[in-house]
Amino acid sequence: MITLCLPYEKDSAQLEKTLDILANTSGEYTLELYKNPTVNVSEARQIMMDNCKTKHICFLDYDSEMVDPEWLNKIMQTMQEKDAAGVFPLERWGVSKNLTQGCTEDREVSYGPAACMLLDMDKVGDLKWDKHIGLRSGWLGGDFEEVDFCFRALKKGHKLYRCASTHFNHTGGKTTLEDFVKTDRSVSVRVMRLMLDYKYRKDPDNEDYFKGIKYVRADPNNDCTLGKGQSFRKCYHEVIKRNGLSYIQSFKKLGLV
Repeated sequence: MITLCLPYEKDSAQLEKTLDILANTSGEYTLELYKNPTVNVSEARQIMMDNCKTKHICFLDYDSEMVDPEWLNKIMQTMQEKDAAGVFPLERWGVSKNLTQGCTEDREVSYGPAACMLLDMDKVGDLKWDKHIGLRSGWLGGDFEEVDFCFRALKKGHKLYRCASTHFNHTGGKTTLEDFVKTDRSVSVRVMRLMLDYKYRKDPDNEDYFKGIKYVRADPNNDCTLGKGQSFRKCYHEVIKRNGLSYIQSFKKLGLV
C-alpha cells in the first residue's frame, strides 16, 4: 500500500482535473488530501509524513497531471529494482514539449520534483522538510524546498532515481523557466545546491540563511510568474553577496555576482 499525499490551499478547476485523473491510477494506494491555507507547502508535507502509516509515501501537487494509469506501479518498480530512497517520473513543464532531462532509461539523479515524489519512509523518515527553504512565502513557500530535501538525502547515502518509463504534466511548473533561465531550470537547481552546500558546511542551523529569497512573492493573479519588479537573479545575487560567497567562480560564470 502507498499513501498518495496531495496538499493544497483551495479548491480549483485544476485540482478537480488532477483528482479525476488520479481516480484512474492502477495499484494499491490510499489518497490523502490536506487542505490548509495557513501553512506553507513544506509544513504541509511534513505533517503528512508525520501521519503516514505506510512504508511508501508519494507527494503530488494539485497541478500534477499523471498521463499514464500505470505511473505508480512503474515508479514503484524502479524503486524496488534500484533500492532507491526516492523516485521521480519524467516531468513535462507547463506547455513545454520537452521532458525533464530527456532520459530514455532509469538513472540516478541528485534531485527530483516534489510535484511527484515517491519516498521510502524506512529510508528517509527521519528527514524533515525545511519550511525556511523556498523562493516565496505563504502557501507557495516552496520552489526548491525539494532540492534541500534531496540534498540531505544524498548526504545520508540514499539513492534517488528518475523513472524513464512514465511522465506527468506539471501544468503550473514553469516559474523558473520563464524568469531565471528560460531554457534550463537545472541551472537554478545547481545554484541552490551550491548555496546549500555552503550553508550546511558553514552555518547549518541558520534559519535565516536564505533571507532575500524566501520572501519573493508570486504574482497574486498567476502563481507561474513573480510579482512586479521581482527577479530570481536579483534575489540570488543578494543572498550570495550577504553570505560572503561572491568569490565562488561558479556564481561568477552564471552571472550572479
